[in-house]
Amino acid sequence: MKMFFLKVVLLWFVLSINIVNAQINQENPVQMIKGLSTGVVEQLSVNQQKFIENPDKLLEFAKGYILPYVDTYKMARYVVGRQWKKISKNQQQEFATAFAQMLLRTYSSSLVKLNIKTIDVIKATGKRKNRKSIATEVTQKNGEKTAVVYRAYQDKKTNKWMVYDFSIEGISMLVNYRKTFSSEIAKKGLTQVIKNIKSQNNGEKKM
Repeated sequence: MKMFFLKVVLLWFVLSINIVNAQINQENPVQMIKGLSTGVVEQLSVNQQKFIENPDKLLEFAKGYILPYVDTYKMARYVVGRQWKKISKNQQQEFATAFAQMLLRTYSSSLVKLNIKTIDVIKATGKRKNRKSIATEVTQKNGEKTAVVYRAYQDKKTNKWMVYDFSIEGISMLVNYRKTFSSEIAKKGLTQVIKNIKSQNNGEKKM
């Protein structure tokens, strides 16, 4: 399961690499994913050594260019589940921020290990106009192929499409994180869980 999370978030980071040089079209979900995928191999190759020598640069890059296209707040809300409406807005924001930082912190250092050859966008499915699943196929240089599906929704206020979940070979990142955190919240309470995430984000041991 750890490797599943690793692959999902690393692919998330990889998709953000090309954003620095392109304005991504968020008016269409397929075009958005295609835009994010364009130039991945080239950009990763160009920046690989810099990221190896200075992992903080990778973390900084991911923070600066991934957030406009991924709704980490929506992801956090889903992960907390039913308790989300029972907690204060301050706690909601606190958890959402800590959760996003956790994803970036945990997996950013492994980005440079990826050897992706191509990312092909296959199709978009979904009966609802404002929600789509965009299927892609990731091919690594060793020939290994992985089916990755991005779930996106259209924001009612901005009309822009945003990614809010990733699945690899049919396994959803959000569903797995929800199972993990629901158990932690039930045992320790949300306040303590937030403290634990923050401590780990700061390089401290889990409480």
